[in-house]
Amino acid sequence: MANFDSHAEKLWDMFLSLANEQYTDTAEKASKFPEMNRYINIVPWDSCAVEIDTPRGNYINASLFDRDGFKLILAQAPLPESFESFWAMVYQHNVPIVVKLATETTHPMPPCHRYAPFPEDAQWYGDYLVVSARSTIPPQVKTMIQYLPNLHEVSVYRGQNDKSPHTVTIAHDPVWPDNGIPQNVALLLNYILLTLRLTEGLKFPPVIHCSAGVGRTGTFAAILLCLAPLLIYITSYRLVSPDGSLISPYSNRAKSAESHCFDLRAFEGDVQATKIISQLRPIFPDLIVELRHTRHPQMVQTPDQMGLAMNTVLGFIEYIGLGKQIPPWLKEMKPLLNKVCRPCTPNEFVTAFFPQITNSRDAIQQRVIPIPVLDTI
Repeated sequence: MANFDSHAEKLWDMFLSLANEQYTDTAEKASKFPEMNRYINIVPWDSCAVEIDTPRGNYINASLFDRDGFKLILAQAPLPESFESFWAMVYQHNVPIVVKLATETTHPMPPCHRYAPFPEDAQWYGDYLVVSARSTIPPQVKTMIQYLPNLHEVSVYRGQNDKSPHTVTIAHDPVWPDNGIPQNVALLLNYILLTLRLTEGLKFPPVIHCSAGVGRTGTFAAILLCLAPLLIYITSYRLVSPDGSLISPYSNRAKSAESHCFDLRAFEGDVQATKIISQLRPIFPDLIVELRHTRHPQMVQTPDQMGLAMNTVLGFIEYIGLGKQIPPWLKEMKPLLNKVCRPCTPNEFVTAFFPQITNSRDAIQQRVIPIPVLDTI
């Protein structure tokens, strides 16, 4: 128990140490648009504020993270006064997916207003017409998204004569509690993989928002940024052994010529995957500090949210056979992190990343998974 308490104290101290960071950026632009801010104390830094062009001006409560070719837009849930600005941002920045981590309510001041039309409907937001769209999601993604609830695709037109509308998918997770953590980590990972696929590996920025755009938004962004390099790599099937030869993750264990196996054990000796893990900017605390310098000092609001991010990333690294790369002191914290949030089981990892698999318990345990050829991100 004493050891467990010491790990809990270490996690708490790690989180509190983030408060020592100094922030010298300004947030003057937001002060000129008070009606556009859901919370007056949570506004974007001027240096990272998303630029837009609308009749109301160039401001929206959103921040652009741009590092090493990865782009994210981190935002507050838009207010009715900023609906037009929100859709201008989506259209002008070619946003392929909006990840919505807040719940709409009928409360006079809800944590998130409805900013998109109902399915089979259309709505003007200033100069922008938003229309519920027929599915244009790439075929390689369709198998995955049929297992995801609460997806809504819309087309965005700029003015009445726009012949080339922009299509965007809204992915809504309505059960992640404010200041808390989700119970279904597998579903969270599914949204992360969907985001990577629709943004072509974060070449195009997703919009990620909760209510304020700091706690759940920051946690989702931290997990996404940590897993992105590894997920992009392992879905490319370019596995290199220590002697430099190429390894195929496909196994001959398939029962027929038409089926394939995705052999996760192949990653255990993979040099490039190991290198990616060794170079991962730790989610604790460097990446969180960077997110806070991008948007606000409250990005990732609680120790539990930081623990969720850590455990999700570490769990996936262990599952693909690269747990030996995790520092010993961090491995010692796993019992605490498992207490903060229940880790994914092997079956849940497969459900998250290969949702078409439903009846392969032995294969899952062996990490040799029979699936159709998986398209790369």
